[in-house]
Amino acid sequence: MIGERVEHPQLGPGQVVAIYRNGIEWLVRFENGLRFRRPRHEFVQDGQMLAEAEAFFVPTYQPSPPMPQNQLEGRQLVESLRMGIAPAQHVPELTINLKVERESIIQGLNQAH
Repeated sequence: MIGERVEHPQLGPGQVVAIYRNGIEWLVRFENGLRFRRPRHEFVQDGQMLAEAEAFFVPTYQPSPPMPQNQLEGRQLVESLRMGIAPAQHVPELTINLKVERESIIQGLNQAH
């Protein structure tokens, strides 16, 4: 491979100087003195294409679907409470049936003044 004469449709004839990515890309020095690293399927040798264009890699890993919205909101609520932040959108949910506690706090504040 290295040292072979090849031809590129736009850049013209050149010589393979190095091979990269397990032979997928070639570094070619062209007759005008420029060197380019190009995919090997772009080159022609003796009128024949050297390789077919390769198909793109298709990953086999499929990520899990995103969690449901209510589960995400629940996690956000727990994390915000853990950080000491009271999220405004959940205040009514967190204060339902706390009438006795509220009255106790108000009574304690009134006695303190």
